[in-house]
Amino acid sequence: MLLTAVAGHGTAGWETVARLVGLPVYLIFMVRGMRPLLREWATWMLKDGKLKESGLAVACGVALGSAVVTEFMGLHYLLGAFVAGMVTPHELRGPILERIQLMTVGVLMPFFFILTGLRTRIDFGSPALLEIFIVATAVAMAGKIGGTAVTARLVGEPWPTALALGTLMQTKGLMEVIVLTILLEGGIISQTVFSAMIVMAVVTTGLTMPFTRLALSRSAIAIPEKEPARLATQQSTSDR
Repeated sequence: MLLTAVAGHGTAGWETVARLVGLPVYLIFMVRGMRPLLREWATWMLKDGKLKESGLAVACGVALGSAVVTEFMGLHYLLGAFVAGMVTPHELRGPILERIQLMTVGVLMPFFFILTGLRTRIDFGSPALLEIFIVATAVAMAGKIGGTAVTARLVGEPWPTALALGTLMQTKGLMEVIVLTILLEGGIISQTVFSAMIVMAVVTTGLTMPFTRLALSRSAIAIPEKEPARLATQQSTSDR
């Protein structure tokens, strides 16, 4: 959020200052004001653990209001909706997700990915796109796999398991696509960088399961070799 506030595209200096002043005020209000208020309202927003219609209206109103505020500040409306979700109390998260998850995941999310795909311009004849894609993919895979594997190995995990955990960590989620979309619309990154990073996210996510199976193949082979010895030990113990 701070990056979008500072790097506003085509804005005057005073507008940037207003964003930097308004951003902490907005965040303090959401955390110290809206969150306790929602916690107090939770008693009448819920009925038998289910979100009432009035509660759904309040939850949607908070999310839309937060999105309007961030959009008015020159930030992205998605950031406001994200902050509204973050400040929602724990007791309200489950009931709200139960009411809106089917619609958002089953209907709205596919359209978001379609829009992202339409914005992606893949031109493998572009040296810049290929360079960014190769470097970003190498750094992302080395950082996630290497960092997780070394940490797991230090706490006692065998190398196959450590590498498998590292490959599982490199999957890219929805939040990365949202962040890239915000940076593109804010003029912070170019169309070429956006496309290269989207391709990187798709490729690294697609390689997750093949790399995981490859990493676990050695341990999977070693298990049957140890099995007869374990069974023999159990048999000798039972005979005694």
